[in-house]
Amino acid sequence: MYNIDDQVQILNSLKDDLEKQQKLPNDTLLNEYETILEIKFSDEYRDFIKNIEHVLYNGLDNSSMDGIVIDVRNLLECTKEARTIGLPRNWLPIVEDNGDYYCVRPDGKVAFWSHNGSTDETWDNIATWIQDVWIGGN
Repeated sequence: MYNIDDQVQILNSLKDDLEKQQKLPNDTLLNEYETILEIKFSDEYRDFIKNIEHVLYNGLDNSSMDGIVIDVRNLLECTKEARTIGLPRNWLPIVEDNGDYYCVRPDGKVAFWSHNGSTDETWDNIATWIQDVWIGGN
């Protein structure tokens, strides 16, 4: 099993450099987003989002909680769009991929949600998904 801290460190070292990085969220901002989205963030997601810079790597980039970086998808916008195509309200889209989404489910697993609906693609946790999909490109 992969460790979220290790995977975040690897991603931060691999990412494409952007002219201006986003500000990393703190617990106060995370709590605000939880309230707005009506989703309780898992501890793993909190560790992930509080330590990951905006990462553009292997064709994927993470949803941000800061509007500073141009062309970075904000988590609120991403969630709103995903819900319009049927994403369950208790799933958190962490990465958008051409109209499809990688999401954290309430059980902590990461699932792929296609614009055509649910799929069978899941990973045990965010760290495993990062290694298998984002870094590994599978």
